[in-house]
Amino acid sequence: MAEASAVDTNVLVAAHVVDHEHHALSKDVAADATHVLGQVAVECWSVLRRHFRLPADSVATMLNSYLEARSLVAPPDTAYRQVLRTGRALGLAGNIHDAVIVRTAERSNLRLTTLDAGLHRLADGVVDCDLLTTDVDP
Repeated sequence: MAEASAVDTNVLVAAHVVDHEHHALSKDVAADATHVLGQVAVECWSVLRRHFRLPADSVATMLNSYLEARSLVAPPDTAYRQVLRTGRALGLAGNIHDAVIVRTAERSNLRLTTLDAGLHRLADGVVDCDLLTTDVDP
């Protein structure tokens, strides 16, 4: 049985945009994820529509198809409360969304995968998190 896992927004976006620079790195990881975090799903919609300018019906089809095979996990109110309580000490700004993603993964016992080193740092000591990288060891 596969380990319960989810991907961050950047992995899900890259997996769904064929000409994205990290598509090849992300597509199999996203395909293997067992869960979708609610925050990630809505952020992905936003990025695909706003940044990549994909039509709403294409984004809806893409994301709904992805969701069909996975459990959707909504952030619990405790994730928001904890992030708001610790945000100042953590120096959160625009990355406050990343902290909600980390706390949601923690509450659901999900391994998280990201392309974002900042989210990876936020996850350290909170939840198991893999950082996808294109670096190759010599």
